[in-house]
Amino acid sequence: MRRPVTKAIYVFVGQIALANSARDYEQRDLDFVSRMATHYALALERQRMEEDLQVAHGRLQGWVQELEERGLEMARLNEMGNLLQTCQSIKEAYIVIEQFTASFFPETSGVIYSFNARSGLYESAIEWGDELGVEGIFSPNDCWALRRGLPHVVEDTSSGLLCLHLGANLPQGYLCVPMVAQGETLGLLHLQCKPGDSSGAICASETARHHRQELALSFAGHIALALANLKLSETLHDQVVRDPLTGVFNRRFMEETLARELHKAKRGRIPLSVIMLDLDHFKDFNDEFGHEAGDVMLQEMAHFLKRHFRAEDVVCRYGGEEFVVILPGASLEESRRRAEELCGELRNFTVSFHGQELGPVTISEGLAVYPEHGGAGDERVQAADRALYDAKRAGRDRLVIAA
Repeated sequence: MRRPVTKAIYVFVGQIALANSARDYEQRDLDFVSRMATHYALALERQRMEEDLQVAHGRLQGWVQELEERGLEMARLNEMGNLLQTCQSIKEAYIVIEQFTASFFPETSGVIYSFNARSGLYESAIEWGDELGVEGIFSPNDCWALRRGLPHVVEDTSSGLLCLHLGANLPQGYLCVPMVAQGETLGLLHLQCKPGDSSGAICASETARHHRQELALSFAGHIALALANLKLSETLHDQVVRDPLTGVFNRRFMEETLARELHKAKRGRIPLSVIMLDLDHFKDFNDEFGHEAGDVMLQEMAHFLKRHFRAEDVVCRYGGEEFVVILPGASLEESRRRAEELCGELRNFTVSFHGQELGPVTISEGLAVYPEHGGAGDERVQAADRALYDAKRAGRDRLVIAA
C-alpha cells in the first residue's frame, strides 16, 4: 500500500517541480526582455543626450564666436575713438573714420554725410562699397531719419517708406542713422544692401539685422561725439585767432604766421610778400553813413579780399580799417600785379546797406617782400606800413613798394 502512495507523491512532486521550472524559465525570459528594454531605453536616452550636447556645443561655439566678434568690434570702436581724440581738425577726423567704415560694415555699401551749416544741406564725406545708389547732396527733408531724429530702417524697398535721397538704382534694403551729439545733428550714416542681394547685413536674419543696427547706432554715436568735440575746439580756436567782426585772422595770428612763413622762406630760399592796405577816407565814411554801415563795409571788404587772393594766402585784420595779406612764395612782380589788380577792382566795389548803395571805395597799399626788404617779420611789416603811408601822402588809391 505504501508504494502507490509513494509513487503518487513522487509524481505530484515532479509535476510541481516542472511547473516551477516553467515559471522560472518564463520569469527569466521576462527579466531578460525587461533588461533589454531598459538597455535600449538607456541607449536611446544616451543618444538623445549626445545629440543635445552636440546642439548645445554648437550653440556655445556660436555664442563664443559672437562674443569674440563683439569683442573685436568694441576693440575697433575704442581704437577709432582714441584716434579721433587725437585729431586736430574735422578734415583729419574724416580720414580716420574712412579707415574703419569698411571693416565695420563689410557686407554693405554706405556713405557718411556731413552737414554744411552754410548751405543747410547734407553732403557726402565718405563712401565705400559698390553700386551705391544715393544722392551726393540732399536737403534734411529728403530723409525720414533726419525728419524724425530717429533711425529709419527699410527692409524691402519695393514696399517700404523710402527717403528721397535714394537714387534710381534702389538697394534691397537700407538703414539711415542720424549722427547726433550735444543736441546737434552733425551728419548721417547710410547703409544699404547691394541691388538684388538679400544676404547683406540689413537684409539678413532678424538677429543679425538687430545687431547691425545696434552697431550702426554705436558707430554713429562715436563719430558724432568726436565731430562735436572737434567743432567746439575749432570754434574756440577761431575765437582766439579770428577777428570777431570780419571773420578773417587777427593781428596775433598774423604775427605768428608771418614768423612761421618767414622761417620756411629762409629755409627754402623762396620769396615771401606782405601787403598792408587801408581803406581811404574811412573816417569820413563812418561820419556820413554811421558806424553800423562802416562795420558792414569792413565785413564785405574782408570777404572780397579772401575771394581775390589765393587759398594759401593769409588775410588778416591789422586794426581799424587796415588789413594785412601774407603771400607765401609770391615774388615781387606777382605780388605787385595782384595788389594793382585789387586797387582796380575795388574802384567798382559797392555794398548794399538798408537799401542804400555804399561805395565805391578806394584803398592805399604798401608792399614789402623777403628778402629784398629786411630779414625779420616785424621789419617786413614796418616796411609795408611805411610804404602804405607813402601811398596815402602821394594821393591814395595806389600801391607803393617799400624802398
